[in-house]
Amino acid sequence: MSQKSNSFENEIKKLENSVNNIENKNLSIEEMLVEFKSGTIAAKKCLEILNDAESQIKLISEEIDNILEESVNDDRKYFERKKESDQ
Repeated sequence: MSQKSNSFENEIKKLENSVNNIENKNLSIEEMLVEFKSGTIAAKKCLEILNDAESQIKLISEEIDNILEESVNDDRKYFERKKESDQ
């Protein structure tokens, strides 16, 4: 995960550099297009990394929900049996 985090940070820096170059430098239209394309590629990579992280979070959340549901069901069964045996 740290490699992806590092990759994300690198892509954010590339995007920031492209934006800064477009905003603060006296670039020709051709140079602006190169910076814009570079920034767009970096933004797309960032989005892919974020989407991947979101998918992983959803999977982990589903696993936790399943574990909790199983635990609740086990507890429910235990108390039902206990109630039946107490009668």
